[in-house]
Amino acid sequence: MKVHHIGIETNNIEKSMRFYEQLGFQMKDRMILMGEELYFLTLGTFTLELIVQKTETAAANPHLCLEVTDLKEQAEVVQNGKVIEGPLSFENGWKTLFVEGPSGEIIELVQTKNTPSL
Repeated sequence: MKVHHIGIETNNIEKSMRFYEQLGFQMKDRMILMGEELYFLTLGTFTLELIVQKTETAAANPHLCLEVTDLKEQAEVVQNGKVIEGPLSFENGWKTLFVEGPSGEIIELVQTKNTPSL
């Protein structure tokens, strides 16, 4: 398991992009998944996900995303955690599950490679 990214919601993508680019981040990828506009920026090996919100105020609910090799196996490991959303499968082949950590934090588990499915 490894850290895949940290996600931050924004209601002003242009302003957010300028801010993070000034800090040295570079655009890696842009995609739309389930109607959400996502921007992935990198700084060295670290990836930041900016999630475009359509409302005037972004909820500011950051999440930690951990990349796993087998989402089904990891879902069983965290079965005592409250599932917030998922499991979901995306057009790009990713599978994901959002769980609530013990202090209410949001943890996303993502499987990016084609291995056993949920």
